[in-house]
Amino acid sequence: MAAIVSWRDPNATGITCYECNCLLISLVMQIFKLSIAGLQAENMASQPKNENQQATSSTQPILKTEEDQVASGPSALGLKDSLEKQYLKMKEHAETYPYVWASYIVVYGGFALWTGYRWRKLRKTETRVRTLQERLRKLVEAEEAATSTKAVEKGSTSSEKPSK
Repeated sequence: MAAIVSWRDPNATGITCYECNCLLISLVMQIFKLSIAGLQAENMASQPKNENQQATSSTQPILKTEEDQVASGPSALGLKDSLEKQYLKMKEHAETYPYVWASYIVVYGGFALWTGYRWRKLRKTETRVRTLQERLRKLVEAEEAATSTKAVEKGSTSSEKPSK
């Protein structure tokens, strides 16, 4: 997972693009982990509970080994809290430095528009080329048919002429 560098530098000039991208990547990954943890919790809740398990859990909690703790990973609650903290930091940064976020929108939005324009222009060019190739193919076929009929006519007229 991408490491998140401090939100603001000591000079309070804001964060760099790299740090912001790291934050966005980290946020997406945590959302993914949260959704997986939620699915696991739903699966655990959907399984029928045994009355014997409830009775033993009320007497004394079962201690997990280190392997079990490593396998279970961070709890959903801690993940939710860290996700909320990162969201609040991102929101604060967007409110504090709106020009940075506006520049992201302008740059990446402009790039997306330019890409869409070039893609559409490429598709139109390909359609025009296919149309021209089809017309050329038909012209070549017509020319070949015309030359073959002329050769047949020449051959038939020369054989019909009387020889002297």
